[in-house]
Amino acid sequence: MKVHKVIAGSVLAAGLGVAGMFGAGTASALGFAVDPGAGDGFSVGTGATADVSEGNTGVAISVFGTASATTQGNASGNNLLAIDGSSTASGNATGNNVVSVLGASSVSGNAHDNTLVNVGGVVTASGNASSATSLSACGTSFTGQAAHVTVSPGICG
Repeated sequence: MKVHKVIAGSVLAAGLGVAGMFGAGTASALGFAVDPGAGDGFSVGTGATADVSEGNTGVAISVFGTASATTQGNASGNNLLAIDGSSTASGNATGNNVVSVLGASSVSGNAHDNTLVNVGGVVTASGNASSATSLSACGTSFTGQAAHVTVSPGICG
């Protein structure tokens, strides 16, 4: 349990340090939220929400806009990170790693064991997407387009 606290504290310090370096807009947008999926999560500031079910981990960091890491349905074993964007796992999604920066990423249906890293776009892994790796920026995929994984421009396009 102490490992979670050290990691969460380090991520918080890094996130707020970056915000300070770039002179982030309004203080009301700054926020950091962690939900370890077992017990109570915590948040600092506003603009960030982490709300995941047991067995999932969610971290949200808001610097310039809002951020959310959430699960719905029977999702389990997912790791979600959102920085000024959203990462969502729903349905029966299991074992996925989802990172979204300034964009929106989601895994749903029976998607399992996927890794999504998205900057500025919208990435969806649905249906039976399995063991896919998707690296994308502004809707441009830098990895092969896997079945059941959709990449679109989002804020860039």
